[in-house]
Amino acid sequence: MRNFVRTTWLAIALAGMASLFLSGCDQQELIRKMTPTEDYILARAFVAQVVAGDMASAEKSLSPEIKADEVLKGLESLTELFKHGEIKSFEVVGLFFRAGFGNKQSGKSTQLTVQMELSTGWFVGTVVTTIEGETRKIASANFESIPDSLEKLNALNLLQRPLWAQLFLLIVVAVPLFTLYVLVLCIRTKMTRKWPWILFILLGVMTLRLNWNSGEMGFQLLGVQLLGASCFRSGLVGPWVFGVSFPLGAVLFLIKRRRLMAKAAADAAATVVPLAEVEEGVRSEKE
Repeated sequence: MRNFVRTTWLAIALAGMASLFLSGCDQQELIRKMTPTEDYILARAFVAQVVAGDMASAEKSLSPEIKADEVLKGLESLTELFKHGEIKSFEVVGLFFRAGFGNKQSGKSTQLTVQMELSTGWFVGTVVTTIEGETRKIASANFESIPDSLEKLNALNLLQRPLWAQLFLLIVVAVPLFTLYVLVLCIRTKMTRKWPWILFILLGVMTLRLNWNSGEMGFQLLGVQLLGASCFRSGLVGPWVFGVSFPLGAVLFLIKRRRLMAKAAADAAATVVPLAEVEEGVRSEKE
């Protein structure tokens, strides 16, 4: 009964951890709340001025530290890129903050990663705002044209990827399931020093990662992952990156468990043989 209660409690705890790992709050809503209103208004107004070709107004929003020739070239290139289109959507999909030391306001800056749809196409870029004195200024703005929205470009599209990528994703799913299976076996196995083995089983070593969008792969020799797999994306609509690690702890425990079972079977056989001999001796005495 005690083992049943312990196993049930651990299963509930693992289920709770999995639900926290897989679920999460609305990322779009989270970015909206984290984006400073003043920075968003400044960035959107600046981009709108550039799109409309209003160079004079856009130049007033720029930091005075930017050289005059750089300002002119930058604004002209952005205007040429946008082609005086009409803004249909302006969405912040990523944030990065840099804070100054002490009370120096000039050291603070906010980098907004922006996805924008114009009547002339889709664009993605970064707008960096900085605090100079009591006012906010644009420190830099860089954009590039993209063929479609990031949501579509970086979508999973499972059936549109090559077979080897689908097999990799299958391994990413299979390794945590295998790890959980071995974990249950460990919990139900009678042995000493069980908790170190449980922790060892939960961690996968060495990590192979796949960028689902570009197909690029990377290997991390010292990588460690919980349950031997991971899935994340950079920003709100960045490319999906899957990772898988070798379940070394799970494999070694299966080897150890097999040895424990073989030893237990040998001990049981050694116990049965003497009993059989005693029974045979009793029979011979009766005869």
